[in-house]
Amino acid sequence: MLDSPFFAAKALHHRSYSVNDYVFHIWLYGEARPDWNKILHDFEAFTKVQLEMMHAFPVPEFHFLVLLLPFPFYHGVEHTASTVLALGPGYKLMQKEMYTDLLGVASHELFHVWNVKTLRPKDFVVYDYTRENYSRLGWVYEGFTTYYGDLFLARSGYFNTDEFFSEINQRLQRHFDNYGRYNSSVAESSFDTWLDGYVPGAPARKTSIYDEGCLIALLLDLYIRRSSDGKHALDDLFKQLYHDFAPGGKGYRESDVLRLAISYSDAGVGKILINVFIPDPVMNPCCKSYCPMPVAGSALNLHAFCRNNGLASGLL
Repeated sequence: MLDSPFFAAKALHHRSYSVNDYVFHIWLYGEARPDWNKILHDFEAFTKVQLEMMHAFPVPEFHFLVLLLPFPFYHGVEHTASTVLALGPGYKLMQKEMYTDLLGVASHELFHVWNVKTLRPKDFVVYDYTRENYSRLGWVYEGFTTYYGDLFLARSGYFNTDEFFSEINQRLQRHFDNYGRYNSSVAESSFDTWLDGYVPGAPARKTSIYDEGCLIALLLDLYIRRSSDGKHALDDLFKQLYHDFAPGGKGYRESDVLRLAISYSDAGVGKILINVFIPDPVMNPCCKSYCPMPVAGSALNLHAFCRNNGLASGLL
């Protein structure tokens, strides 16, 4: 029951769709006027590209439980066969900004079925509900998921190239605005998630496993693509990690991610991953030497960098 949320209500909006014989349900509760044709088209599209990458889905059916609130809100929680998404205000559901939030968090939480609900860090293989469970790998289970959540929306056609890189630039801006990057690495921040969770704690104390992890994933993806002459990508690393450590609930360690990253690129990838373990990730000197991306304001012109290096089309 701990991993099986449910709605009990007099009135629920419901539709379903199928991809590769897997059934996906969308349940909406709250005041809204959903455009079901658009919702079903876009949900099916990002589901298809996730299954194209991962091939098999860990469960036979999945439920999106969407709670539409009458006030501004945004949150999502992953479960093995479902996710609970809370957004608001519900009357803005089909407006561009909120609808993009819906697709973004839905894509993110669906990928969590593979990344953290099935493939887990060694620390989470035996999960103790009576105490805190610490892990330094939040940059993988949340950061990679954040990166792929938006990347799947680009691969499915919802985001165009500029829109995708606009999402990345927002994370870069949050990186620059958060001076916690000088005090705590993303691995240390992951370990400390239990202290203050998702609410603001001591100013500039730590970084975001979502934003920093997403940027680490992007840098890994670019490095692997460039060092392998386009033969490999982060997709290959993640699928191999899943193949090696998801069956039987083995659980992976930091060293396993590094080993696979080297196997799909070269030893130079360590210059990217060192950013996980020292403060001021992404922009330390060794990282700059690999990614000499032009600065535009306080963010980086990533789209121009990827286009000029022949990476944009392969990435998306």
